[in-house]
Amino acid sequence: MKHKVAELEGTLLDAAVAKAEGLPFVIDRYEREHDGGREEWVMAARPGYAGADDLGRRRVDRKPFSPSTDWQHGGPIIEREQIAVVSPDISNMGRVRHVKGWHASIPWTIDGENSFASEFGPTPLIAAMRCFVASKFGDEVEL
Repeated sequence: MKHKVAELEGTLLDAAVAKAEGLPFVIDRYEREHDGGREEWVMAARPGYAGADDLGRRRVDRKPFSPSTDWQHGGPIIEREQIAVVSPDISNMGRVRHVKGWHASIPWTIDGENSFASEFGPTPLIAAMRCFVASKFGDEVEL
């Protein structure tokens, strides 16, 4: 199913990042006993994840791959890809301009032409991860 990158969040955004990273992943789901609610998360293979099986699951402790909420997962991607993240208030010639959440951009090359991917999000990590996914797949991603 195709999803608009600008609308991705939560589990789907984390899955899209795993796909952009070229990592095998699954979306795990479970029912919580204490309130009957349902949770889901992305499990992805991560290099250097000691004691993990091929999808990043540990025998004792399962830690989801959540680059859209966990700086330990998303931060290295931002640094490696040199994604610029700008706060919600952007100074524009001495005046403050309000934008829709955080803004992230990344330079990229398409068909030999230099361009950039640009996305917004309610948090810096969501904006940056949407931007990263857009730089790999464009405006839509198949999940």
